[in-house]
Amino acid sequence: MKQGFIVIGACLLPLAAQAATYQQSGIVLETETRQSAWGSGSATRLADTVFIGPDPWSESEEFGGFVGGATSFSYPNPKRIAWNICNALPFTSCGTAPAATLTTRIDTTTGAEASISTSGRAGLELNYALDAGSVGSRLEYVAHADIPGTPVEKGQIVSLTTSAELVSGSLDSQSPTAEASLDVVADITLDVSTTGCVVGGCSSGSTNLIDVDGFRKELISIDPNEINYLDGFLPEAVKLSTPIGDVPTSLEADLVTRKLEFNTNVNNDTGAPGDPNDPKTKKDTVVDSTEPGSGLFVELARVDAKVPLLALDGQTNAGDEDITLDGTADFLALKADIDGLLTYAGVLPPLGIRADFGQFVSGSVDLLDIEVGPTISLFQTFRLTQELMVDLSFDKQVDIAGIGLASSWSGLWEELPDFTLFGTTVATPTFFTQAMLRSTTGFDFGAEFDLDLLKGNLTVGSGSFNAFEGSFGPVFNVGGQKSFGRVALFDDTFALGGFNTFEGQAMTFLVGNGTSPSQIPLPAGAWLLIGGLAGLGMLRRPKRRG
Repeated sequence: MKQGFIVIGACLLPLAAQAATYQQSGIVLETETRQSAWGSGSATRLADTVFIGPDPWSESEEFGGFVGGATSFSYPNPKRIAWNICNALPFTSCGTAPAATLTTRIDTTTGAEASISTSGRAGLELNYALDAGSVGSRLEYVAHADIPGTPVEKGQIVSLTTSAELVSGSLDSQSPTAEASLDVVADITLDVSTTGCVVGGCSSGSTNLIDVDGFRKELISIDPNEINYLDGFLPEAVKLSTPIGDVPTSLEADLVTRKLEFNTNVNNDTGAPGDPNDPKTKKDTVVDSTEPGSGLFVELARVDAKVPLLALDGQTNAGDEDITLDGTADFLALKADIDGLLTYAGVLPPLGIRADFGQFVSGSVDLLDIEVGPTISLFQTFRLTQELMVDLSFDKQVDIAGIGLASSWSGLWEELPDFTLFGTTVATPTFFTQAMLRSTTGFDFGAEFDLDLLKGNLTVGSGSFNAFEGSFGPVFNVGGQKSFGRVALFDDTFALGGFNTFEGQAMTFLVGNGTSPSQIPLPAGAWLLIGGLAGLGMLRRPKRRG
């Protein structure tokens, strides 16, 4: 029996020192390019520059002319004639014979000639960018594994206990956008050269008349919020623009003539969206009347139409493995002014009036203002689920359970299979993520209610000069919103790609003699267990017979 316990204790010694811990932190995996919010693949983005105008040119033209010209004629050389006479006399030395003839050139060229040359390009340049909607993500993991802390036997099956922890994660989205600009561009040169002659006396010169290098000014630009005009030509402090979609509109009625006016609610001074109660707003007549207006108005209804733009950003919560985004953006709101409609119908006396007193004094006052109406909002929700994956590469073949001999394995880190070693082996992990994204987009239908008691405003002035501008109230306000439900226009789940990979630290599995760099010390409790078992064995040893 004593020998049996001694064997048990000896067997516990290697078992207590077999496990070591592999830990790889800082595994950061993020989308390297923006991904589509509607399906697998990179986000669809169209961007280009188109030149509108003539092709680049290089031309020259000559005009003018000359009359006359240069004339040459020859005649006998008098010196040669004298030399010939000298040479005919006896006993004389006349020297070297001069030329027999002489040539004279007469230039009568008269006139002028000019040459004009030009090169460059000029026109309009259209720049546009269309984004169909995109998402991006960043994930950070820590990977753990229990690996052998001591050398294993050749042919021994190695079983790793692996786990992964999502330390942090983020997801962001951008709804579809469109931007464009039209620029005036010019690169132009114009050179002139001239030549003039008077009876053969000529002179020439050249000059540069036009030299425009790299001229570019914005003529018009469009973004999701507004249209800008002549931005490159106006002084820096001046801006000319028109809002897109985000312009409240209202319908008003003259209390006396019952004339209806459509109010675009754009401030006449700034061009920005204005308050429907602000008297400085542009108004267009819808139903006219031959009677002169009274200058007293009641509001009947209001419509707010906006371009729904969503830019969402979310993080993982503590303990969560999924990342969720949920956002809404106003699209359309129709509000009926109940007290104004009842006044227009003759049921109630005027409870809210806007008045224009000439061109310099205007204001409004509401004893009671009740507005009720439906709303439509655009909503987007995203839910990202993820798992840490690994490509495990071995420097020599191993026998992988269920596969056979192989030098690599790919799959879920937490489902790493058992494998058999035939020699000291180095395994290098390359981590990646498997992410699935559920994308939902649709409309949220609801209603809004507002009740204001006693409010008003007064403006004294004209144009950009206001001597006085003030408001008061409301002294009491109550309002609320109610959602009737959502209708999804798009709802799909797909693989989110575009993530980078991360090469982790290598793991070395020793076979035969050798030591592991990451042995775990034998716990103190194991020594107590071994000592206790050895003591029990000694107590149970057989007694000697007398």
